[in-house]
Amino acid sequence: MKPHCIPPSSGNERISSTRRWLGLALGVFLTAMPLVPFAQSAFPTKPITIVIGSPAGGTQDLQARALQEPLQKILGQPIVIENRAGASGNVATVYVARSTPDGHTLFLANNPFVISPNLGANAGFDPVKDFVPVTVISLAPMVLMVHQSLDARSTRELVDLAKASPGKLEFGSAGVTSFGRMTTELFSRLAGVQMLHVPYQGSSQTTTALATGEIKVLVSTLTAPLVGFAKEGKVRILGVSSAKPSPLLPGVPAIADAVPGFSAEVWSGIVAPVGTPPAAVARLQAAFAQALALPEVRERFAIIGVTPSFGPSDEFASRLLRERADWARVIREANIKAD
Repeated sequence: MKPHCIPPSSGNERISSTRRWLGLALGVFLTAMPLVPFAQSAFPTKPITIVIGSPAGGTQDLQARALQEPLQKILGQPIVIENRAGASGNVATVYVARSTPDGHTLFLANNPFVISPNLGANAGFDPVKDFVPVTVISLAPMVLMVHQSLDARSTRELVDLAKASPGKLEFGSAGVTSFGRMTTELFSRLAGVQMLHVPYQGSSQTTTALATGEIKVLVSTLTAPLVGFAKEGKVRILGVSSAKPSPLLPGVPAIADAVPGFSAEVWSGIVAPVGTPPAAVARLQAAFAQALALPEVRERFAIIGVTPSFGPSDEFASRLLRERADWARVIREANIKAD
């Protein structure tokens, strides 16, 4: 790159130019400076509340509580976990969207955060316009399982069976608009098959339905009861929904090996109301990164069945935009309507 050349000028012009260059250099220097303690002391100034759109005891709740004590030590303020269940998480989401954007009220979001606004009903929020992404905190694959009576021992064999009997194989889900239903519809479209959807009221019912053979196919997070049925030989695990095999399920191949392009992970991430100061977002990012690196947090996440994950806010923002578009297409093509 050639150096910038300053044309001949008067003494006053040279002084003015020199001042401009000094101002630019000072700006670059200040930008490059690391954050100093007094700059960080402005946030947080009071307890931080992490709002969850599901009842206590669920996967989201357990992740937040695993992070609670480490974050308190790192940020120097109490961390309050607040469960606001209702309307598939929309009650909590709208509450946070309307809260003061100062970084002290956060939402622990997951996949429905970008799915709900695409279901036709007024969700009351826009996941992109109303929120600032902070960071993803965990990822977990779903699993493709079949009843033991089905003559399929791989994803490829399941696809072949489904193609041979269009609309005959029953797949279950925890509800018409559940993430399991969305994921199975995506699988069907990419695999070029048609299966019969059977909705239930919650994952416990779908687990029982698969174990008894009432349904033949299920895409779900891997719960303890499903693991038990797999060990008993009542159900068979064919693949994981992540793009690559998961360390949580050694030896289980990715569904994408048989259905190219298929990928659907359950993610959890922290978002803040739009307008939250960038300095507060940066402080939160650093705090979550530090907490997620702790061995005790990683151990508790493994027990829950999720893998700690951290990334900058722009990566999280890209995920939100991509998934909002992808699931909108699945919803439209499968003609899925809100309950």
